[in-house]
Amino acid sequence: MLRETGYTIRDACLALGISRSGYYDTLKQKIQDDKKEEKKDNGILEKIKEFKTEHPFWGYRRVWAYLRYREGILINQK
Repeated sequence: MLRETGYTIRDACLALGISRSGYYDTLKQKIQDDKKEEKKDNGILEKIKEFKTEHPFWGYRRVWAYLRYREGILINQK
């Protein structure tokens, strides 16, 4: 995004009043958080696939309710 505007990371950090190391620390943390979230999502997806093979006629509402109330997994219905 910065490359498209022609700004360097140094210039952007200077304008925002943050250090470059702080920027990179935040960027690294975001990448790690995204990886953790992806692993969590993959685990939930595997559970959903398992339920669909065991109960092929269950819709998304029933799968959601089972995950929420029986498994204690809080997820969006969609």
